[in-house]
Amino acid sequence: MRHNRGTAIVLALFITALVAAIAVTLMLRVKIDTQRTRLTLDQIQANLYADGALLWAKNQLRNDALQQHPDQAIDRLPLTSPDNVQGGVHIRTIITDAQSQLNLNNLNDPLYQALFARLIQLLAPSTRATDIKKIIAATTDWITRGAHNTAFDQRYAKATPAIHHPHQLFASVSELENVAGMTPALYQQLAPYLTALPNKTPLNINSMPKILLMSLADGITDTMASALIAQRPFASLNALAQFPLVKNSAIAQNGLTVISQYFLIQTNIRGNSQQMTRYSLLMRQTLNGKPTITVLWQSQGTL
Repeated sequence: MRHNRGTAIVLALFITALVAAIAVTLMLRVKIDTQRTRLTLDQIQANLYADGALLWAKNQLRNDALQQHPDQAIDRLPLTSPDNVQGGVHIRTIITDAQSQLNLNNLNDPLYQALFARLIQLLAPSTRATDIKKIIAATTDWITRGAHNTAFDQRYAKATPAIHHPHQLFASVSELENVAGMTPALYQQLAPYLTALPNKTPLNINSMPKILLMSLADGITDTMASALIAQRPFASLNALAQFPLVKNSAIAQNGLTVISQYFLIQTNIRGNSQQMTRYSLLMRQTLNGKPTITVLWQSQGTL
């Protein structure tokens, strides 16, 4: 009898412990599922905030085009959105001119090849002229469609690991790291001044950084570039041509513009558990007399 009673007590304790363990497991699972659901909802909310910020940017660019006057510049960029706080979440959007940077997909044009060479010389003066020529030749080969079995292809195939050589336009500036002759150090210096747009684009004189202004022609000094910046914005290329510094220099105006077509939108979402950065590339066109804004691509976290 005592033996049976002892067995019953042990069995009861075991069942109690088992039920308690199952309860704890269920509670943990419910907690994890609740956290997962909260994170999912936060992510959905962050994406909705980013969608709203993109609409603000599109409306801003559309209105800029609608309100354009012949004697005024169309865009004043970069432009940061007003402070926007929703339920403790901070939303900040910046519109920048994608044509303020040198488009890598222009580099089959001698005009931009010369500009690229001057940019390298300014950023990395110790780079040999022969190495610059090799980088430009390799970059041109990279974006040349239909080229096959070139010397560069053979070099990329022997790399470890092998490098895929697409013979098409750059989709991202980061591809430049794989181009023959490019070093990590030089790439890091060049990257802030480069972009990869889907077709050949002129540089916008009103938004170019000083280092690119100095790359427009031989002999453009820091002082001269600063004078150009102080005179901006130029309402037209004709107004630019009348500026004495430009009139008396070798700056090639056929590679410049005062009206951009491509814009980079960066939206930062910060607050609670929401931490997100979204990049969007927009294209503005005029169709049937009306400005139209198209989203070409979007990425989250990195360009």
